[in-house]
Amino acid sequence: MGHYMKALITKTIALGILVSAPSYAVMDCEQLNDIEKANIETAKASSHSNFNLKDPDGVFKYISEKRYIQHVPNGKDGGESLVGLIAFFNEKMPTFKVENVRSLAENDIVLTQSIDYLEGKPIEVSYDWYRVNDGKITEHWDVVSEYKKDVDPTIYTSGPNLDHKICLDKEKLRSIALDYFYTTWDSLDIRAIEEHVSDKFTQHNPDAIQEGTSDKQTLINIVTAIKEAGGSIHIDISKVIVTADFVAIHAKWTEGDTVTTVTDLLRFDKDYKIVEHWDGLKVVPEENSNPRDPVF
Repeated sequence: MGHYMKALITKTIALGILVSAPSYAVMDCEQLNDIEKANIETAKASSHSNFNLKDPDGVFKYISEKRYIQHVPNGKDGGESLVGLIAFFNEKMPTFKVENVRSLAENDIVLTQSIDYLEGKPIEVSYDWYRVNDGKITEHWDVVSEYKKDVDPTIYTSGPNLDHKICLDKEKLRSIALDYFYTTWDSLDIRAIEEHVSDKFTQHNPDAIQEGTSDKQTLINIVTAIKEAGGSIHIDISKVIVTADFVAIHAKWTEGDTVTTVTDLLRFDKDYKIVEHWDGLKVVPEENSNPRDPVF
């Protein structure tokens, strides 16, 4: 057999192996590239400047002057509206501050999970989504939930941070997260909980903790009860980003005439099981002057 034929057969066999290999066989251990790291720092620095320093002169250091799209209900496009918001905070809410807890990024999207403090007011947990292009924020969405009274506030954000040393397949995580989210909430089907949720599952939504229990079975009981009560939820997902062992989902839930913006944060173990869950939910007000979609 000639050298050309041997080479052709070798290439064909190699190609066949590559084609037939499972799509999740190759692990992706690079968690964040330099641009994604810089995008996280831009988002965090902008929040710190706007709400902790309350510095109107710092707005356009982080916000694009040519294009800043604001999706927050009753918000307005353009950086000048943010300058006006800072002036309001300086006058009416000088003690307001933001503390970042976790941050994820993928491509040009950043998600920050933060605690918002204001003296004399309920503490909030905020999930801010940013689009960052060429080092400047060009788009912003958020989901802000008030802490409930008589609930330990550490429940909302406690738990591990991202494990940037873990080696998990990003697309497998994304696929599992989508299957879990759509199947569980759009179809009210417990199959994905049984398949994807760990027996060591921890829940950070106080409304999903029953009699002090927040395990996998409790989640199954909640979904089953909603379905048996005739509940109907329509889910529209706009963003899914993966960083290290975390997946974040930005979605819109529609139940009758009520539209709720939702951010879910899922942590996975090395066996691709969901071991932890945080979320934020905010109903879109009926009177909303912002024509922008709050999620898309």
